[in-house]
Amino acid sequence: MKKKEIFTRLFVGAVMILSISAQAQDGLFISEVTDPADDYTGRFVEFYNSGPETVDFNAVTFYLSRQSNGSTSWGDVKLAGTLASGETFVLGGSSFETIYGFPPDQVTGIITGNGNDAYVLFKDGDHTTGTIHDIYGAINTDGTDSLWEYTDSRAVRVEGITVSRTIWNAAEWVIVPANVLDTDP
Repeated sequence: MKKKEIFTRLFVGAVMILSISAQAQDGLFISEVTDPADDYTGRFVEFYNSGPETVDFNAVTFYLSRQSNGSTSWGDVKLAGTLASGETFVLGGSSFETIYGFPPDQVTGIITGNGNDAYVLFKDGDHTTGTIHDIYGAINTDGTDSLWEYTDSRAVRVEGITVSRTIWNAAEWVIVPANVLDTDP
């Protein structure tokens, strides 16, 4: 086999692998954000993978970041583990298992959004180094009285949404008042 042919086959193989990896990442998005009225420790953020492949958070870097009240105060958590195609991944606080009866996929202390805080999924870094992959809310904005305010509520992505967005779109979300029993991690 000639060197050029070997190189071409290797190049095509690498492009195919990168393409499959990109398809899996393109299907990752925020699917639910909660602030239950009856128990603030029941807050969680859920992700969904609509892509055809498993997303391996050890192979590709994703951070969920929360901006508090549109200020310069951020919390960041690097996602760990994997998320299979067609499945959900839940980030919850230390009380999540006690409240819901099963553990979240990952425990973190940044799930403290009180209904007016933006959650941003960053790829290849956190809020200072990554690029926006998906967003709930708006950066540098206190969400009080905004269309995306979720105080004492749950915000769920509309069924049929299969891709992430870098700008929040009200038409893609249903926000309803909720207690812990009304949420669905």
